[in-house]
Amino acid sequence: MLTLAVQALIPVATLRTMISAYPTFHRGMLEALSDLESQLA
Repeated sequence: MLTLAVQALIPVATLRTMISAYPTFHRGMLEALSDLESQLA
């Protein structure tokens, strides 16, 4: 699902609001998205 969101050019802010079925993956994804967001700013 994350791959599809990236291909669809979903904004990082929107990706950060996604709910994941796997909390551990979700925490890692949020950290990566935060890093990406800070690099884009």
